[in-house]
Amino acid sequence: MVAAHEFASLTDDQLIQQVQAGRSKAFGELVQRYLRFCQAYFFRKVFDKEAARDLSQEAFISAFNAIQRFEPGSNFKGWLMTICRNKFLDYLRSVRRRETPVEHVEAHTPGIENTILRSTTIAEGLKLLDPLQQEVVAMKYMGDMSCQEIAKALEIPEGTVKSFLFGARKRLYEYFQGKEVEG
Repeated sequence: MVAAHEFASLTDDQLIQQVQAGRSKAFGELVQRYLRFCQAYFFRKVFDKEAARDLSQEAFISAFNAIQRFEPGSNFKGWLMTICRNKFLDYLRSVRRRETPVEHVEAHTPGIENTILRSTTIAEGLKLLDPLQQEVVAMKYMGDMSCQEIAKALEIPEGTVKSFLFGARKRLYEYFQGKEVEG
């Protein structure tokens, strides 16, 4: 049996094997590794810290409940990203009336006008992209996933992922020409 402090040294595959063998505490290490990734993904989608936390929690609950179906040797991060994407789509379907991102961010985090301006400008640029391009961009640059991982998670050819990224970069470059965005 593996002690809780030893989980940190295990690979994702080893942790998943531990969880699949009934050692549910090993899942806590996977949560530790990927919680910030999930929360960042959801925050960039909903612009609400609490909603991002809730959606992350729901994603991990779903991942835990489905862990027996996870195929050994598969990419856990890509699999988790697919779960996050599905949770976000469920969230969108459940939302009838939404606040604008700026109003929502201002209401929950006063005093960050420059961050709001930068985030809003980036969000406006991303709105120029079609939803699948937005998803690919988020997975690549916010989720730090490879084109191969994105292709597998979205079940599209890797060439399509690369094409989406190329088109997205081009559109965003054209959009940001003349706009001043602090980094």
